[in-house]
Amino acid sequence: MRTPSQEWRRSPEIADHPKYLVQPTNTTPNRPITPAVRVAILDRYDNVADSFTGPVYMEWGNNPTGAALEGSGTTRNASAGIVTFEALKVDRLGVGYTLLVSAASVHALTSDAFDVLVSLPSPPRTGVTP
Repeated sequence: MRTPSQEWRRSPEIADHPKYLVQPTNTTPNRPITPAVRVAILDRYDNVADSFTGPVYMEWGNNPTGAALEGSGTTRNASAGIVTFEALKVDRLGVGYTLLVSAASVHALTSDAFDVLVSLPSPPRTGVTP
């Protein structure tokens, strides 16, 4: 018999829903979103569905400017229920973009909002350089 202090965890079941492990962050046009967007596919008990290795799709949730979502791939196969979308890029300035992650037989999930802003130059350095 388990005592109240022992942790109870169910064995992972079939894939049910995604969770963003790393949300998209503000970026500049045509530059990869960093850190890379990372998603876990969870079962109905919120355990990582580590047997899930199917394709996971990243697309626009909200696209206020009609921008293209580019990069090294907006479809990735999960590895043990985890997928990383490295090098996602947005080609237009805009505010309030969101991404939508989905997979077969899995509920879709919208990301937090992020912006694509103009890159400003670093302020000039003053003083003597050693």
